[in-house]
Amino acid sequence: MPTTFSSAQDGCPCRHAQSRYAARGPVARPRLTKRQREMVLAWLKYGTKERAAQELFVTPSTVKTHIQRIRKSYLEVGRPAGTKFTLFIRAIQDGLIDIHDDEALRRFFADLDDE
Repeated sequence: MPTTFSSAQDGCPCRHAQSRYAARGPVARPRLTKRQREMVLAWLKYGTKERAAQELFVTPSTVKTHIQRIRKSYLEVGRPAGTKFTLFIRAIQDGLIDIHDDEALRRFFADLDDE
């Protein structure tokens, strides 16, 4: 489990909820399976669980289950990803999404506008 600090110790005057997850040293990464990586990337790429499910030939509930497990994995290593946006950020941080891929970023932010 990562070392945790109070907001005063980690310099966060706003007491943001994630400040309790601050850790020193290397960033902890969850061990996602190849299929979990495929699921999260499809969901982020296509915008909905239904569309991702179509592309991956599974049901939307299967995509939902994978996303829930992925979020749990991130929480277990002290890097919560409770929203689609934070999961998107985690995917960038962990090298699943290339920030130089303008088309992927455009698709993601276009999907946010639709929600």
